[in-house]
Amino acid sequence: MIYALNAKISLKWEYLYCAAPIRYEVEKLARMSLGTLEIRIMKPKEPTPDILRMTTCESCYMAALIDGEGAIEIHKRDLYPQIRIGMRSRLPYELWKKYGGVINKRYIRDVPFYTWIVYNKSLLRNLVKNTVRHSRIKKDQLELVLKALKIRESKPLGWKDEMMRIKEDIARLNKQPPPDIDLESEVEENAE
Repeated sequence: MIYALNAKISLKWEYLYCAAPIRYEVEKLARMSLGTLEIRIMKPKEPTPDILRMTTCESCYMAALIDGEGAIEIHKRDLYPQIRIGMRSRLPYELWKKYGGVINKRYIRDVPFYTWIVYNKSLLRNLVKNTVRHSRIKKDQLELVLKALKIRESKPLGWKDEMMRIKEDIARLNKQPPPDIDLESEVEENAE
């Protein structure tokens, strides 16, 4: 799908059938007046078995990516957790090819920007389980994502209210400044 956005928005009919997080991104970009935007959204790719076989090194790297470039949120329309990693390098595209999910490539002022979106239940659960123990900055948000996934699966009485509380907690944590991390003491602890 290719969407060209200028002063007015012109979308193909597939727009109506694409996933809610992507529709939200397109609508958000359409409201911005940044000149001409071109958005390429690839079809969602099923999770690959590679997410189950992450090495410790890969898990640490993914945790660092989520801490530095990631956005964790509960989507406001369907109350489903998602993680987005966006940057100008092609790394999000490579992650999409290796692990699955959704990739969004857009041009803002002729500069490409890639966003890897993870909202598939099994991919999200495995990604969070593999990275939560290595995360330094967004560990609390990742733990809330695991809690949200459990609630979404069981859907107990009042689950929507609980999801809204989790959404608010994640939003509050996202606004807080990152904690001070003493890397020297962590290196010493790991060496012992």
